[in-house]
Amino acid sequence: MASDVLGADSSTWRTLRTLLTRPGGLTVEYLAGHRRRFLPPLRVYLLASVPFLALAVSTPAGQSMIQVQPAAVYAALLRRTRATFTRHLVFTLHLHAFGFVTASLAQAVWYLPPHLLGRILAGAFALAPVVYLPFAIRRTYGTSWWRSLATVVGAVVVDALLLAPSAAAALQLTNRMMS
Repeated sequence: MASDVLGADSSTWRTLRTLLTRPGGLTVEYLAGHRRRFLPPLRVYLLASVPFLALAVSTPAGQSMIQVQPAAVYAALLRRTRATFTRHLVFTLHLHAFGFVTASLAQAVWYLPPHLLGRILAGAFALAPVVYLPFAIRRTYGTSWWRSLATVVGAVVVDALLLAPSAAAALQLTNRMMS
């Protein structure tokens, strides 16, 4: 079972390369029926989440980074595109996989010497999903740039409203642990 999820064959590397270099491309390929060349969306999500969760539970800063944005958010924000819920679900799984990979990289480089370099790289990795998202939306849903950017703003607002209470609690917990 674990080797099925974590096995690194050519489709694993192809999937990872497509996920990281073609925002939304993995979703488009999967929905177009090109499934043999890539890992299934749930496996991509699980494969990306393992290192992220291992790093997140090992550091107080990482624990506050755990978030899940449901496919329903994209379904609501992109309802005029007439996309199926399956498209939203696959898109969300791939988006979270990308977020897990970049968050894992951000956690991994945070403590690199010199600390300033590590923090700059961590910040770049942390911001990568925000840059990735409009490109992924545009490629997956075929929306205009304005619609893609408006969807990103809407998703950020929804995230802020949903995550503010948990982020505040995580910050308080981190401050208590540090003092």
